[in-house]
Amino acid sequence: MRKALTVTVLASAILYAGMVIAVVAFSDQFWLLDLLTFAWQYVVVAGLVLLVAASLTRAKPAVAITLSALLISIYPYAAVPVAQTAARCSFRVLTANLFIENTNGPDQFLEFIRNEQPDLLVLQETLDTWQDPIRNLGLFPYETTRDLMTYDRVKVFSRFPILRESMVSDPAIDEQFHKHPVRLELGGWNRPLVLYAIHPDTPRSLQQWRERNLHLETLTSSVRSDLSASDVVVAGDWNTPRASGFYRDVLKKTGLGVAGDGDPWITSRFSVKLYPYFYLGSTIDHVAVSAALAVSDRRTGPMYGSNHLPVIADIGRSAPDDAQDPRPDGATDRSSACASAR
Repeated sequence: MRKALTVTVLASAILYAGMVIAVVAFSDQFWLLDLLTFAWQYVVVAGLVLLVAASLTRAKPAVAITLSALLISIYPYAAVPVAQTAARCSFRVLTANLFIENTNGPDQFLEFIRNEQPDLLVLQETLDTWQDPIRNLGLFPYETTRDLMTYDRVKVFSRFPILRESMVSDPAIDEQFHKHPVRLELGGWNRPLVLYAIHPDTPRSLQQWRERNLHLETLTSSVRSDLSASDVVVAGDWNTPRASGFYRDVLKKTGLGVAGDGDPWITSRFSVKLYPYFYLGSTIDHVAVSAALAVSDRRTGPMYGSNHLPVIADIGRSAPDDAQDPRPDGATDRSSACASAR
């Protein structure tokens, strides 16, 4: 009995290690391997359970294999470039997927916005009936087009002047995917400031996976062209978890740093149907910033009828200059406003 248990644990350790190595090495090449990154925190927990089982059975080879696999499984998290820590907040970004099937109405979300006082509100799956209530808050003098289908229901409300807005296009691959990044040039900052609001396709099928990857490829190319002259913020529902090789690839090729993912067990996207019984999901909503910017805080907000939690990031300078601390037009002291709104 003991021998059979030891053999079972050893076989499980070998299978676990093989799966971890395959995902870490090849998830950017194979769709099904990349899908496993959406549940990567649970993969890590499974490894910890297996390690305990191997230790209890005193199966030393299984312990060594499982421990090695666990260390490898941490790599996707450790390899993600993280934004520097800002000494103080100059402006607040809030991104939220409102969920097209949301039946709760906007009231709870509106109260949340009043409390947080974001300078940039980046929305995905924006509901037609929510546009006017958000506009009527009187917090945002500027907004992107009210024709929601222009950007496939990606919508931005802003305290910064929106100088120019456009859908990022690449003629070479435009016909291969339909959800494009939205690029905004913003005023009210002492350097050119560019916001990318994104919501690539969910990779539920092989074709959607390819479309998401083309979206991220287009984003990467456009961001790189902006970095020499502009500060850049990328925010939205990336439909890409932190453990994905595609996520790391965007950040490394652009030099962006992510605003952190907070508590790995407080996911930003979860199953509404399972929620009353299990809180299962993945963090796929992210804010990333260019090197001259930094993040003083990142957190998730409350539920509001969506299958996503909102993500809030407080952004400042990586090396602030008190004499030239930029802030949105009309804001007298955003460092204190960022703190008081929490």
